[in-house]
Amino acid sequence: MHSVLSVKTEASKSFDYASLDDDTSYYVQQQTEEIRGLMKKTAQGIIEIGQRLIEVKKRLGYGKYRQWIEVEFNWGKSTANSFENVARRFSDVQNLDNFALSALYELAAPSTPERVREEAIARSDSGEFISYTTAKEIKQKSTSIIAIHPKERQPLSVVPEKTETPISYPTTLTKSQLVQPGSWWQFEERHLLYCGDPHSSQFQARLPQQIALVIAFPATAHWQLGNLALRAKSALTLSSTYQDLDLKLLRDLIQNALDLYTDEGETLLFSYLLDPALLLLAHDLDCHCTIAEPNRDRCEAIIQAWTQIGRKVELKK
Repeated sequence: MHSVLSVKTEASKSFDYASLDDDTSYYVQQQTEEIRGLMKKTAQGIIEIGQRLIEVKKRLGYGKYRQWIEVEFNWGKSTANSFENVARRFSDVQNLDNFALSALYELAAPSTPERVREEAIARSDSGEFISYTTAKEIKQKSTSIIAIHPKERQPLSVVPEKTETPISYPTTLTKSQLVQPGSWWQFEERHLLYCGDPHSSQFQARLPQQIALVIAFPATAHWQLGNLALRAKSALTLSSTYQDLDLKLLRDLIQNALDLYTDEGETLLFSYLLDPALLLLAHDLDCHCTIAEPNRDRCEAIIQAWTQIGRKVELKK
């Protein structure tokens, strides 16, 4: 029988260690104290924190794990995921002192192609310091995500023949495959894109039974979620006439919503997808996404963004 460590928390918050068996309680409290000791800003410390978080998650399961990181460290899941990602992708890398910490977080994100990490590691091995700016430059050179501007949005019944920004077709798909109304696209094993109206019976018939969050970007403020709201625990609808919408601000807003309202492996529903990068953001946060987008050019942009990071997408029959 292990003795139980004393872990101090705020008076208003405490993680319920008494609900765990003695062995797990002792182990998790021990890791809590050691993670706090590692929270000095060094690359090796980040990797060790990530490795310990991964092991604690295995012990607790995701629900209790998320409660634990919030109570003991005041972290959201995106912060914990960042530590875990660095641990998974850089634990065997030499010359970690040649990386800025912000560069490690950027390079370790699941949406970063492996070839980008390999180039950064090769450059660090040759003695170059990899700053955040350098990491972003390597990544941007390898990937290019098209963000559809709000002013280009069309009425839901309209599929434009062309857009102001030409679409470069993914090399993995032929132009004849892109993109027919009513088609479904599978992104690896986790995400589905439907090229059609979110209120259509074809789309709603294939929705999962449980949806954690619906995020909608309708073309007008009068658009209603309808039955979609009944399927989800939470919903967020954003409609704006601003033509200078800050996409970084939008991505930060969506990330905060995902942190608050979704757990690992839960399903997120996008009704219209304003920015293809939001799928990559949701992927990084371990969500499963189902998307309905009537605009053919935006569907093509979503597919392009995914294939450009070297990931698999296929047309479903």
